[in-house]
Order: sequence, then structure tokens, then C-alpha cells
Amino acid sequence: MDATTLQGQLTTTPDGLINGTARDTTRPGESLLVELKLGHGWSANIPTDAATGVFEVRPPAQAFPDGEPLDITATVDGLSLPGSGAQVGPPLPLELVAGDIVNNCNLRCPFCLTDYALTRGTKQMPAETYAHSLKLAPLVPESAFWLSCMHEPSLNASFGQFLDLVPAADRRRVSFTTNFAKKLDDDLLRTIAQSGAHSIRISIDSHDPELFGQLRKGARYPVFIDNLTRYAAIARETPTAPLLHIITMAFKDNLTEMPELVRWCHEEVGARFHEVRFMYYLPHVAEWGADHIMSLDEWEQLKRDLLALPMAHTLAFGEPEPDAHKKFQELPGIDTYEHVAAVFGGTVTTENYRRVDPLETGYAVPDEPLRLRLRWDGLIMAEQLPEDEFRLNVLHIEDPKYFYRLRAAAPLRADSPWKRV
Repeated sequence: MDATTLQGQLTTTPDGLINGTARDTTRPGESLLVELKLGHGWSANIPTDAATGVFEVRPPAQAFPDGEPLDITATVDGLSLPGSGAQVGPPLPLELVAGDIVNNCNLRCPFCLTDYALTRGTKQMPAETYAHSLKLAPLVPESAFWLSCMHEPSLNASFGQFLDLVPAADRRRVSFTTNFAKKLDDDLLRTIAQSGAHSIRISIDSHDPELFGQLRKGARYPVFIDNLTRYAAIARETPTAPLLHIITMAFKDNLTEMPELVRWCHEEVGARFHEVRFMYYLPHVAEWGADHIMSLDEWEQLKRDLLALPMAHTLAFGEPEPDAHKKFQELPGIDTYEHVAAVFGGTVTTENYRRVDPLETGYAVPDEPLRLRLRWDGLIMAEQLPEDEFRLNVLHIEDPKYFYRLRAAAPLRADSPWKRV
């Protein structure tokens, strides 16, 4: 092979992807070995796909402690591929920031994952904490900066203003869940539609007002449906409106109306994605769930019925746990369950908070993007780490590039193709 028979191209993306093609015209259908050299002395040998000539790899997070792009070159048998010398950005250090701007919800759904038994009053994220939280938005992929996860964001009086404060460059990284269960004025609905957010998640389980109120305890169907239909009308007039993601929980109670409900959400309010979920087992919802859970045969038939609909391509299913029915029969943990004060953080407050920083303690972090949980008061934990190994407050992160340094400190995975030379 020489320069006249090597064909291909090296390409890179700002969020840390190296890919391209390499082929030898004298050896069609043969895999080639592409040698990649990255700034700071990192290298990897990546084989191409024999049929297509394509190669693709992420650079190691360990090469980007300052979060800045590095030069990348690609050679095959010592011959440079076009595109060599380009820069590649660091892989994003965070997979998700699942935040909440309040600590409460206005509903008490009997199947909710969150146990609100000890929640007293609603605490709202202060503006200063929110401003610091926004510094994390550039570190996540599209739709992965959540303004709500477990709780209801419209309980924060500044919800609309918070949406407006998201920098234009980061708006597609934002998404959130809201229940539309309290009366919302047109101004807030218009703010949501014009926010530039990637998506919003809204739940509806039934068009029967009585059943709706039982499943979404504390909600009134006329209020919800008025909010949703008014929002849908505003969104239809807003080209950049967030993708509407509908979530429906499936039980014996609403089984028969499910196909019509899915059709209505798609055709009448513009659902772009509809997720139908089987309920999860947790001790605090176990007794209610045991009376309402559908059988596996009913679940499988429901999926067949829904997948026969014209909008089946918009559907996804939250499957039951493998031992779901066994759990709802035996009710494990129900006798010893103790209510918890918060989803995470326990009794930690901003007053007694103690920083636990792996860069200071030496606790190992995994060689993968972190999934963060963000509480209303700024407390952060990482889903992959025990709370006693990682606890920060967003107010105390002076430079968000901290997370690049944290990722760079992770031990390199044993199966990584990269090595430092």
C-alpha cells in the first residue's frame, strides 16, 4: 500500500468522538489498522470494519484534565489519513444531571417511586443555587440536564424565569417532567413552549375523570386536560416547542382504554414519544400495587395491541422487573420498611453538609461519564458512587471543569484500546 492506494478520512466532533474511514484499493474487503495519536502522549490502534472501512472510538477522558481539545492524527502503515492534525474535544464528563428545583410534589400517586410520608412543606431552589447549577449544563448531552426528576417543578414560583435563564447554547440540553395538575396560565405554557428545551415529560393514565383522580391522587381531570390541550395548541404554533413525551402507567384499571389513550395523545396533543410503563416494586407502594398489577399475559397482550397502532413507532415500554409478580405476592421488606426523609442526602442540610471530594480523598471513580443527582438546595451525588464517597454542593464548585479533572483521575478501563506512551 502507498499513498495512491490509501483512501479515507479522519473526522472528529466537538463532544469527543473520533471516527472516519480507511481502505486500501488494492485489498478491498480487508480490515486495516489505524494508528491514532492524541496530544498528551496517548495512542491507540483501531481496526476498521472490513466491509465498510469505518472506524470509531472515543478518546480517553484521562487525556483531558483541563477540558480543552487536543490534536489527533491517524496513520495506516505510516501513511497519514486526510484530516490528521484536527482537534478533538474531550468526551463529556457527565451523562446526566437529574435535578429538582423543589423537594415536593402536589400529587400523591399511589405507585410513586418517591415516599413523601415525611415531607413537610415545599422547599424551592434559590436563584443563586440555580445559577450555579446551570454551569453544569454544557457538560451533558442533549436532553440530559433535567430541571425535574422526582418532584414537580411548577411548585417553584420561579419556574418560568428559570427556563428563560438557560443560555441559548444549552437549551437543547434541558428537559423536565411536569404533571400539569395545577392550573397553569397561558403565559407559563407559552414560556414552556418557547423555552427551546429538548423535551417535556407529562403523564396521563386515563380519560375517565374518576380513575384519573385515583391514579394521580390530588389531580383533577378537568384542570389537567385544560392545561394539556391549551399547551398543545400553543406548541403547534411554536416550531421550536419541546418534544412532547407522554408517560402512561399500565394497570388492570386502565388496561382496556390504553390503545385509544395512546392514539389520542398522538393525534390530538402531538405526542412525539409515548412510554408505557409497568409499575415498580417498592415497599411503600407494595400493598396498593398488589391489588392493581396486571398479569404478564395481560402485559404482553397490551404490547401487541399497542404495537398494532399506526403510531407504534413512537412507543417504548418500561418492562416489569423479572420477579415483579413474586415481589407483589410476597411483599418483601414491607414489615421492616422505614420512611426516609429525602430521596438522597438523608438528614444532610446546607448547614451540616460536609464535602466529600474524590480528588481529595482518593476514592476511585469509574471510567465512565457520571450520572449526577441534584437536590433543590444544591447537594449533588453520583449514582455510581456511595454517598459517603462523593458529596458536593453545586455552590462550592467554583469551576465546572472540576468534572473533567474528576474523570481524568479515573483508572483507565482494562479493555480500553488507549495507552499512554
